[in-house]
This record gives sequence, structure tokens and C-alpha cells, in this order.
Amino acid sequence: MKHTTPESGTGKTKVTPVDKPDTETEGSPASFLPYENVSKGSAFFHIALQRFRPALQPISRMAHATRWELSRALDLHVLPRCIPATFSSDVYFITYGQILLFVPLLGLFLAGYYMTFVSHDVDGSGKVAGIALLLVFLSASKTNSIFSFFLGISFERLILFHNTASLVAVALSIFHGYVPFGYGNEPEDRRMLKNDSDFGRNGSNPDVLKFMFDGSENASGSLLTIAMVLLVLTSFFPILRRKFFDLWFWIHIFLAFSAVIFAIVHGVGFVAVLSAGWWLLDVLMRYMIMAYSRYPREARLEVVTSDVVKISFLKPDNFSYNPGQFVQIAFPDLSVFAFHPISISSAPHEKNVTLHVRGLGNWSKRLIALAKSKETASILVEG
Repeated sequence: MKHTTPESGTGKTKVTPVDKPDTETEGSPASFLPYENVSKGSAFFHIALQRFRPALQPISRMAHATRWELSRALDLHVLPRCIPATFSSDVYFITYGQILLFVPLLGLFLAGYYMTFVSHDVDGSGKVAGIALLLVFLSASKTNSIFSFFLGISFERLILFHNTASLVAVALSIFHGYVPFGYGNEPEDRRMLKNDSDFGRNGSNPDVLKFMFDGSENASGSLLTIAMVLLVLTSFFPILRRKFFDLWFWIHIFLAFSAVIFAIVHGVGFVAVLSAGWWLLDVLMRYMIMAYSRYPREARLEVVTSDVVKISFLKPDNFSYNPGQFVQIAFPDLSVFAFHPISISSAPHEKNVTLHVRGLGNWSKRLIALAKSKETASILVEG
């Protein structure tokens, strides 16, 4: 008897034996062993804590049980079924773990609104905007998200939080900038500002554009907000990401690093460095350690039908998985950065790992065309 538990918070499952018979039953394989040595959680946590797994086993079991409960979906629609969930990645139901994330995000927005329009606190409004920016970067991690690890939120569900946190961060950044512009040059007992500008609403020469770039502090804050707005706008409409993924990817990276630099200049360097550091750690784990070091770099391609291609590669010793799990793959011949989640179709005991892809979208159709021209191709695997 076995039961299924969540694996790594990204849609994977783990089959765990519940009752192990003392003697072999008729017809059961004599060499049967429970699934072992399967990664629990993200790649970063699995590799970093591998030596301490025996000592951490009780805590690990409790954490996985909690994560299982938090990953359960409520009978609550995020959007009505009649509305396409383009921006929410087609996720219509919300989980308990998502609620635990969205409640603090709502609290940040309300706190920023109060500090902007009620208390006129420029420092406080800046701090909540910085926290929102931190949540944006932390939720951008694909394989090593701390939210997936602790709250059982799969990556496709985490996209909804990432998008929402981006919108909240933009709004709070605008709120923060409005405090000195809208409430500067007022009596001391009504505001909490360090410096006033003549280009503010109550100044001698009100001008929004001149105020935005009046001094290094205003300029860096304005450029940070502009970078965040462009990040949201270029990601809101999926056509750019689907048709020109590499272009969108590099624009996204450039704007993200620009936001980090402007944040450091603006005085929120700790948040910026922590945000970018965790994201870079995620990229390092995915590309340098998993895709380029731990896992195979070449795969065999076989066209099964006119719209289905079979991908196979030799399973290395450090590659273990259970039925229902998936991996992220990319083909450098198509794009080095376009990783796609594909379910594993082979059994865990087989020597070769196989994947089957149906040609539905632009990337999968290009993959079929590649398989028709090549029997083997370079591959990047992570997960």
C-alpha cells in the first residue's frame, strides 16, 4: 500500500510505502525496494542539506506533512471560468499556501496606502515598497523557490503570486514617490519628509517630470519605478514571450538588473542585493550545476508520429525520480534559455529516461522539425 505526497512544491509527486509486508507475496518481485534517494524540495535545499538528512528526518517528515496540507486547493475560483486566465497562468483555484502568501501582500499594499495618503511617511512607504520588491525576486526563482519548498506551491501557481507582487511593488513604488511630491512643503506637523523640492505639488514651480529627476535620490527612485513598470508591461501580454522568447528573456534580465542597480543607488541596497543574490543562486544551481554538470548533455530524438517526438537519454546514477514527476528541458539548437516542463514517460527502473512531446505550440513544433533533421541533439536538463 502506498500514498502520494507532494514533491518539491513544483507539481511533482512522491510515492511513499505505508505498509511493507514481512514476507513476499506471490507474484511480487523479489528485488522490490521502496523508492529512495529522491530529492525532497528544491535542488538547492536537497544538495545543501544532503549530509544532514538523517538527523533532519523528523523535521523533514513534519515539513512535508505540513506542505501537503498547504498544497490542497480550496473550492474557490481566482477568476470566473468565462474569463481567460492569461495573467494567472490558467490557475483557477487557490490553495492554502497561496493564501498565506497573498495575505501579507495585501497587508503591504494597505500599509503603503496608509503611509502615503494618511501619515505621509516617506521612509515607511519606501520600506514596504522594498519588501514588495524582495517578494518579486524571491518568487522569480524557478527551481529553488523558498515559497515552493515551505508552502507546497507549484511553480505554475507561483507565477500568479509573482505577477501580483510585481503589480503591488509598482503601485507601492508610485505611492512612495508621491509622498514627497504631493505632501512636500507642508507644515512640519503634517509630514515626515527629509527634503522638499521646488518642483513638488506645493512648491514654487510644480512639475512632475522635473521633480522625478530632481537630485540623485529622486532620479534613482524614478528610474527604478520605470524599470519595474517596463518589466510588468513586457510580461503582461504573452505574445511577446511566446513568439520572441529570447528577446523577451534578455529584456527581462536587463530590466531586472537595472532595477537592482537603481535600488542600490536609491538606498535600498540590502533588499536589492538579497533579491538579486537569491535569483543568481537559483540560476547557478539550474544552469551550472544541474544542466551543465550533473545531468546528461546529449539526447536521442525519434519522431514517433507526425506530431509526437520521443526524447531519450541515459539515466545517470544521480538521477532518481518517481512516476508522475517531470523535468525542465531546453535544446540549445532551439533556445538556450527556453526551458519547458515535460513529464517523464519512462519507469524509474529503466536505464534510459524518456520523454514524449506533442507538437502543440511553437517550441514543440520546432522540436519535431529538429527531430526530423537530427537523431541526436544537445540537451539541458534541470529539475
